[in-house]
Amino acid sequence: MDTYPASPKGLGFWGTLMKRKLALLIVVSVVMIIMMILLTDPKKMAHILRKTNVFIILCVIGLYLLNGFVKALRWHLLVRSSGSAISFSRIYLFLLIGLMVNNTTPGRVGGEPVRAYLLRSRDDVPIGQGLSTIFAERIMDLIVLTSMALIGVALIIPFLVDSDFSVGLLLISFIPVIVVIITLIYMATHPELLRRAALGLCIFLKKVSKKDWAQKAESGLLSFVDSFSEGIDNMGKDLRTNKKTGFAFVVLTVLVWLNEAGRIYLILLALPGIEAPSFGAVLIASSVATVFGAVLPIGAMHATLITSVFAALQIDVSSAAAAGILVVMTSIWLSIPLGILAMFVVGLKIDKKSGEIVKKGENEELEVEVEEREEEKGKVKEENDEESRDKGDS
Repeated sequence: MDTYPASPKGLGFWGTLMKRKLALLIVVSVVMIIMMILLTDPKKMAHILRKTNVFIILCVIGLYLLNGFVKALRWHLLVRSSGSAISFSRIYLFLLIGLMVNNTTPGRVGGEPVRAYLLRSRDDVPIGQGLSTIFAERIMDLIVLTSMALIGVALIIPFLVDSDFSVGLLLISFIPVIVVIITLIYMATHPELLRRAALGLCIFLKKVSKKDWAQKAESGLLSFVDSFSEGIDNMGKDLRTNKKTGFAFVVLTVLVWLNEAGRIYLILLALPGIEAPSFGAVLIASSVATVFGAVLPIGAMHATLITSVFAALQIDVSSAAAAGILVVMTSIWLSIPLGILAMFVVGLKIDKKSGEIVKKGENEELEVEVEEREEEKGKVKEENDEESRDKGDS
């Protein structure tokens, strides 16, 4: 049965323990959002939300839907550059499913293997090649987000009470991100390091596990590394030789994250009693929330970080919390019904028992097949028993 991971168990190597951890993290996230609301003035926050400009919020939702289209356009460009021809409509639907899974799993990484599995299972794209396109996305995302945060710091320096300390603290917080970016770029341009690491892991597995299993793992792992490296190499060549494609990739990424920041800016404008905020502050809030807000699922950390940044910049705490809640409501929470709708269009569903994404009707067919086999076994057993009795009587 072909399955597509919709949860940690769906990836095949996480199991029940990870499913329980995910459920626990979702509970923690809900509690965290409730505590954030209670630590402000809940009545004042409710009043602010009631007075929010609905038209602006509808515009924010429209921009979110547009951003999904731009993200799909960017991914389609990368998939094509990696050597695969897939229709834009399929890429768009796969992206929506991936975003839904990302936003309901910690670290926002669960949806990335889902996208790669969908490419493999539906369009026969090797897993490594599919993940290479997502790897390229993430590198460019981190570069653009870090650049936006640094620009934001420069724009809000005049508004900081203790500029030297505050600016230094903000810059230091992004040092790990810059180190990660440099490391990822180096790995992408030196695929032999990745293969060497894979070979080292295979040697280790042979020493600590059964020989047959280790050989299968080695074959799968090296196949993945080769297809991943091939995808990176194909994209690199295409982006270097085709300047328009490379330029489009950069422009689309910038548009994606300007859209994110612009939506937060509009949400602040929609709230009553708030003066026009500094766009630099919005750039910082958007970048920090995206980079560090993936710790918890369903947007709990995302909302908390946005609230914290705006509260630190002298925005009323209740208004800051209302902004944080509206941001996740019009993006992260909205991605869930969109992902479910995309699954319906593609012809997939989440199996209630396993938590895996499966084709519609596939489990029912499998259950019928199992029942038929069991019935056949029962008949054979009865016939054998009758033959044994007959022999005994004779």
